[in-house]
Amino acid sequence: MDTTLSRALVAYLGRGRSASPSESWEAVSTATPESRDRLEAIMRDYRRLSQVDWNERDGDLLPAMEQFAEAFRNTHPELDEAAIGALEWKFSWDWR
Repeated sequence: MDTTLSRALVAYLGRGRSASPSESWEAVSTATPESRDRLEAIMRDYRRLSQVDWNERDGDLLPAMEQFAEAFRNTHPELDEAAIGALEWKFSWDWR
């Protein structure tokens, strides 16, 4: 687990400080250039993995969230559950 990266992702998405997800570089202004590059890569993967064929899911958000989270855990095993939870939070907001 990469705790520093996971915490940065949670902060970047606004989990715990905002009523809805956002993407804020200001929230991670002290991040190193390498960490910023890694966050950008994670968010590229977010955009790719968050695409859902709703016909396969019968329009049901909960199974889609579970599938998304599992795919993200497999793609980014370095992220802890708080970071995965923040991504799920964003996913649920993006698909409402």
